[in-house]
Amino acid sequence: MIKIVGIILIIASTTLLGIKLSDNLRYRIEDLEELKKLMIMLRGEIMYNVASVSEGIRRIKPRSSKVFNKMLDKVIEELSEHNGKVFADIWSQGVAELEKNTHSFKKSDIDRLIQFGNDFGTAHKDIQLKSFDMYIEELENTISDARKKNTENSKMYKSLGILGGFVIVILIV
Repeated sequence: MIKIVGIILIIASTTLLGIKLSDNLRYRIEDLEELKKLMIMLRGEIMYNVASVSEGIRRIKPRSSKVFNKMLDKVIEELSEHNGKVFADIWSQGVAELEKNTHSFKKSDIDRLIQFGNDFGTAHKDIQLKSFDMYIEELENTISDARKKNTENSKMYKSLGILGGFVIVILIV
């Protein structure tokens, strides 16, 4: 009886691991799409409403998901303090806050988001808007690649979870 319970627990746990890995691919796509939406909204605030960066971030924050709320709060807080920091450093602190609160982004996603802040914070308005355009295009490509990987790997992770459980059971028994 104990062997059967053990076998069931092993197969269930490896199956859940496969499902979790598959879900992580989907969460990354959702978070990248949310980031793209936020970038488009911020670009619109700066371009059409002639808002400053801090005002634009304040305006888009209520429309953001909770994944990005702490990041935006951190950036808003640092911008409002006027403590002489450059925008790139403030943005990097916000991205660090985002990195703590989400595990769906890859290191390359975080690095590119930091790079966007470096490019964006040192430029004139026209160049800032071009930085947005470039970053949004990069996000679209990243989302497309992530969707392809999700399609390719999602079923594989789930199957390997189940099969891995059976292999472990066979090796143990």
